[in-house]
Amino acid sequence: MENNFNYSEIPNGHYDDIYHHDHGMRGFWHWSKFETVKKMVIDHQLHSRRILDIGCFSGTFLGTLSERDFAYQLGVDILESQIHYARKKYCTNFREFAKFDHLDNICTSQGEALFDVVTVIEVIEHLRAEEITALLKSIHRLLRPGGDLIITTPNYFSLWPLLEYYLNRFSDISYKEQHITKFTYLNFEKKLSTIMQGDLKSLYALEMMTTSHLITPFIAKIHYPLAKKLATIIKARHWKIGIGPLLVVKLQRR
Repeated sequence: MENNFNYSEIPNGHYDDIYHHDHGMRGFWHWSKFETVKKMVIDHQLHSRRILDIGCFSGTFLGTLSERDFAYQLGVDILESQIHYARKKYCTNFREFAKFDHLDNICTSQGEALFDVVTVIEVIEHLRAEEITALLKSIHRLLRPGGDLIITTPNYFSLWPLLEYYLNRFSDISYKEQHITKFTYLNFEKKLSTIMQGDLKSLYALEMMTTSHLITPFIAKIHYPLAKKLATIIKARHWKIGIGPLLVVKLQRR
């Protein structure tokens, strides 16, 4: 299936604005996923670590991290206008953003300074199989041995299809044309291995797979503070039931 959606039509800073100002279902979704990923990647016992956020869009996720969290932070995206927004709002002496057309260009610009963590937050569902394969192989070259790759993507074995239907019908952005490769908690590893034609296990070890959000996005529409409180009760890494709307996977580079 080909993705014909024109991502340049999304206004600059669109999701950043939702994150900061929408105290409902959409704002909570972004807040909760970033908090979930942060808990997986931040380790204050390790210093001078480097993180790469692929598909950073307007830079919101890296904007939630401090220099203490990661000494060097790089966000990349294919949309120059969104990168311009990210640079203007979130650039610091330890954080930068760059437009890229191919991840191998990052290998050239960064030299031997590999990354400790790479995040791919709600990106792979927008890609075709061959694009996912190329992405994960490029990330393998960018990660240090033992480094972590964090992937999040909607879990279609959950309430997510209901959320997606609601957003497609009532929000200003539709995901109907955007989401072309769909995963579930039950099929993720097998489907990704099939997509990569058996190369997945030679490149990465599956360290953890979980889900998050559960019913909290629906609660956020009614009572945002309560949804945030509920979301912090059980950490995603301790949630063993794969029915949350957001799939969160941690792969370790071999």
